[in-house]
Amino acid sequence: MTKLAESRWPERVAQCIAALRGRSGLWGLLLVAVTAAAYAPSLGGGFLNYDDPWLITDNPFLQHPGGSSLWSIWFSFDKLDRYRLGAEYLPIRDTSMWLEANLHGLNPQALRLSNLLIYLGAVFCLRSLFHRLLPSFAAAEVATWVFALHPAHVESVAWIASRKDVLALLFVGAGLATYARAPGRWLSAAALTACALLSKSPAVVLVVLLLVVDLQLARVPHWKTIAAVGAVTAGLMVAHLVVGEMIGMRAEYPGGSALAALGVLGTFWLRYLALLAFPTALSIVHEFPLESAWSLTSVLGHLVILGWLAAGVYLWRRRRTGLALVSVLWFVAPLLPVSHVLFPLQNWIADRYLWLSVTAVSLLAGEAVSRLPRVPALAATSVGAVALAASTAWVAHRFSDSVLLFEAAAATSPESKTVTYQLAKAYQERGNEDTAIPLYEETLRRRGGSEKVALQATVNLANIHLRNRHPELALDVLTPAARKWPKEEKIVRRLAVALQRTGEPARARQVLRELRRRARSAAE
Repeated sequence: MTKLAESRWPERVAQCIAALRGRSGLWGLLLVAVTAAAYAPSLGGGFLNYDDPWLITDNPFLQHPGGSSLWSIWFSFDKLDRYRLGAEYLPIRDTSMWLEANLHGLNPQALRLSNLLIYLGAVFCLRSLFHRLLPSFAAAEVATWVFALHPAHVESVAWIASRKDVLALLFVGAGLATYARAPGRWLSAAALTACALLSKSPAVVLVVLLLVVDLQLARVPHWKTIAAVGAVTAGLMVAHLVVGEMIGMRAEYPGGSALAALGVLGTFWLRYLALLAFPTALSIVHEFPLESAWSLTSVLGHLVILGWLAAGVYLWRRRRTGLALVSVLWFVAPLLPVSHVLFPLQNWIADRYLWLSVTAVSLLAGEAVSRLPRVPALAATSVGAVALAASTAWVAHRFSDSVLLFEAAAATSPESKTVTYQLAKAYQERGNEDTAIPLYEETLRRRGGSEKVALQATVNLANIHLRNRHPELALDVLTPAARKWPKEEKIVRRLAVALQRTGEPARARQVLRELRRRARSAAE
């Protein structure tokens, strides 16, 4: 067997070289070069101050990446362990980080490069899929380039904390490409599904997308493969839901109820379409006030999707084309796990939620360009590729630095507490406390949003004032905060320090006695 494999090895190498010399290989090499160039502005950046500390730099399992840490990553369901691992059960994501911690000690530039390489692998899996789904070489290549260079992917690729997105994209892309090529390989499909779900829970949509592939190829589904993928999906989703409930990741429904969330979803449809069409709308934070659950905007959003679906069904039944129907399914299906109707999440909208919905735009673009004459098609492809690459490079540049990232976010979410807090924190980490102070103060003035953010902004602002020997300013911040959060030890202890330094030691002792009394009551 070994001799037989050795005898075929030169033949395989020759086949690879021949493929690279062909048009497919040349276009592939060019795609890698252009995509890498588009993401180059982000590769030299360090860690961002948003989730990177929690998931990476302060993660005890990565600070001490031994065998016990790897065991905990896969087999510990202790509440504290799971919280430290991102409040999710994603052992493949965490194992990839564990390996890198052992290889290079979590160098941020190396981690960013790894994200990009994983993404390129995912792009080539989807390239294989597109060549199965679309009728011509040109259409498939255009679809691949649109997918690879669309700036909606930047958050997943250029943000180290989003490693789960590119890993899931790799395994989902491989699963879809394998099923399109050989639908009977149910064991491979099931294994890739497991890997995808152990990288990111919204990969649950894979079983639906396999049926969408069958629809586009106009073939009968391979039900053994569908059943195997469905069984794996059901089993692993139980683990995800158990961990989610244990950690308390379920948020409130947008609008207050599941029915209201269904109405709000119409608004989200429009916002996601805007993110696909206009890179200026992309942001690390999307926070905005809701008009109402069933506002004119939300109804319009539902009508747009229903109209797109109706047009797709009409064209499919008339046998003109099935692409319009398939494209709406590619847009909607990947967004259903993050629609908040079944399981409300912490973030209403995120760029990374479009990780597979970009396929809808990619397929439509590929089909449209392939119908043009040769010269206009080449011109449209070239102009589109340059525009997308430039947009991606522009967005990727933001992800090289926390200040750049949240200054851009301030334009898209001008009332967000999260944005002003993270921007203040970024300036503070640079040593620019004079700029950070008014941003923290603005965070505390804003209504709504996360109470956790307001609490931490209070602590950080008080720390600056105490460190700069302005206890009276710290007292102005901490006194109303202590009334609002009387049980928060971080607030109460700093209030005692401020009182002590402003010449009120008796009040300081009283505050500490009350804190100890509450602690004893809680213990009992």
